[in-house]
Amino acid sequence: MQNSPLFYRNFIYYYLLDRKVVVKDEVLEIERDCHKGCPQGSVVVPNLWNFYVSRVLEFNNKKVFLQSFADDLELFSAGRVGKELETNTNEALELIHLKLVELKLELSVGKCQGLAFRSLVHHQRRKGQYNFNRKPIFKINGQSIRIGKSLKYLGFLLDSRLTWSAHILSPHSKA
Repeated sequence: MQNSPLFYRNFIYYYLLDRKVVVKDEVLEIERDCHKGCPQGSVVVPNLWNFYVSRVLEFNNKKVFLQSFADDLELFSAGRVGKELETNTNEALELIHLKLVELKLELSVGKCQGLAFRSLVHHQRRKGQYNFNRKPIFKINGQSIRIGKSLKYLGFLLDSRLTWSAHILSPHSKA
């Protein structure tokens, strides 16, 4: 950001300055200063996200692949054995954490999810053994990331058995 032209830095500064959050109902109105996040629905937010996330995507290498879509960041990692998967993933998570600290951004670890599965080649050698003997342990900033048997991503339900399916939302269901 320091290498950006002064015009852009000033624009972002004043865009995020003096913001308020108001909660109002029939009886009560509470107003508080807002010092975090970007205004939802703003046309500027995707550009700010791209500006910041591009710095994190620089960590792509042979061991890990980072990708982003909308306001989500995905990390794909591999290892020949569970311990190597843990090491590769945790090293990448540490780099991501340090970069976010440098950018003065926080990650909501409680919203993070993990999914671990064995390769198809391994499945062919040990039929029916889709899961690890123990779930891998992934941590960011000392906090564990929840590892599940499935997770929803971009409308698809991904699972550890690689039987992914489209998740169609009804008008009344939540994303």
